Order: sequence, then C-alpha cells, then structure tokens
Amino acid sequence: MASTSQLPEPPPHGDRAAGHRVGAAVAVDVGGGGAICGPIIRGAVARLAFGWQVNFYMFAIFAVVGGVVVFTVPEKIHP
Repeated sequence: MASTSQLPEPPPHGDRAAGHRVGAAVAVDVGGGGAICGPIIRGAVARLAFGWQVNFYMFAIFAVVGGVVVFTVPEKIHP
C-alpha cells in the first residue's frame, strides 16, 4: 500500500516564529562549537608555557571582544 502522506505547508512569508527558531538554532550551533573548540584552544595555549599573566590577558581580550560584539548587534533587523 502506497503512503499518501503529504509534506507540511511551509510557514507564511514573514513568520516571526520561524526567524526565532533559526536564530536559536544558530546560537546553539555556535555554543556547541565553542564548547568543543574552547578546551582544545585552552590546552594549546597552556602548552605554550607562557606565564599565567599572558594566558589571563589573552583570554580576557577575547572576552572583551565577545562582549563588544554582543552589544553591537542590533536588536531588530528590518528587511
């Protein structure tokens, strides 16, 4: 017996919920990549045997840059 199931209708153009789902998915993907790459990068930097001060400032710079990026992204993007 052949299946007669149909694909669901795509959301209408301008569906705000679809945009939120895409944004959430991208955030999860970026966070997952950071969770995987973060310890690898930290281990590579620690292996370079710099002093703890250099390691601290190196990661502090990345934290400040990340904070600046978060606060400079506009809240709403109008097409």
